[in-house]
Amino acid sequence: MPWFKFDDTYTRLVTMSWPPLFLVILIVYLIVNTLFAVAYNVVGIENLDGAKGVTLRDQFFDAFFFSAQTISTVGYGHISPQGFVTSILAAFESMLGLLAFALATGLLYGRFSRPTSKVSFSKKMVIAPYQNQTGLMCRLLICVEIL
Repeated sequence: MPWFKFDDTYTRLVTMSWPPLFLVILIVYLIVNTLFAVAYNVVGIENLDGAKGVTLRDQFFDAFFFSAQTISTVGYGHISPQGFVTSILAAFESMLGLLAFALATGLLYGRFSRPTSKVSFSKKMVIAPYQNQTGLMCRLLICVEIL
């Protein structure tokens, strides 16, 4: 079975343990912010008013942290978009951030509200008559917990 199936992503994210889930969230967060930082640099770092980076690395990090502020809807701080294309890009990113937080909230709710079942069998089995036949019988205890 392949590791990533799009139709089973929700189940995989809901059932995986906490450390891998946090790692997936961190990786996705870094990738998305990096892509938007590259997009801001492609549009032109001069369109980010307040970005003071001189070297390419400093300009990238100005755009990266602006992206982090925008996607989390924290606010622009000392950097703000100037121009139509940069403003559209920032608006799209903030909308994407709101959708991502809504999906993360649903995912966390799904993790906490997922029922788990536990099955216990008796240690002894009996062969006895059952519905005009002989049957193998044991006691079965099913316990369903909702976290």
